[in-house]
Amino acid sequence: AILSLVLSIAGSVAVARNITRPLETLASAASRIELGDYSAPVHLQRADEIGVLASSLNHMRGGIADREKRILKLAYEDPLTDLANRSRFADVLELAITQAGQGTLRPSILMMDLDRFKYVNDTLGHGVGDHVLPEVSARLRRMPEFSSTAKSPTSCGISWAIAATAVTIPRLTSVRNAAATSTPSSA
Repeated sequence: AILSLVLSIAGSVAVARNITRPLETLASAASRIELGDYSAPVHLQRADEIGVLASSLNHMRGGIADREKRILKLAYEDPLTDLANRSRFADVLELAITQAGQGTLRPSILMMDLDRFKYVNDTLGHGVGDHVLPEVSARLRRMPEFSSTAKSPTSCGISWAIAATAVTIPRLTSVRNAAATSTPSSA
């Protein structure tokens, strides 16, 4: 009788561990997801309900990570130009000011306004203006002076700002020179 009692207790403990350990793993993964850590998948290879739950948790983790990435892109990037928007610029500027106060960074801000852009929108329509802005964005990105030093090119409607550690543009002596430098060669 004592032997059967010991065997049933040992069997109960084994069954309980077989259930509680995977559930602890799932609970730990759910806690990581709750905190925004979507990097580690749940590694439970089982053919029972717990395995199905682990697989569902992995699919949910991936879906949430993808949606969060899209939400952050919408929150911090201009969809027309794919440049950072005012919110991202404010964040980058705040960080640059903090680092400048600590002496670890010497930030510069370059503001650029597209002359007569309102005229383009008013006379040719917003559709044409919507084609102009991505082209300006692409030309800015192609300029080695900007791509090598600019940390956060920012599209703020029709005004543009670049927060950089040190925007040094020795070859550009004027806005006209900048436009000429960034003009793509015609094929």
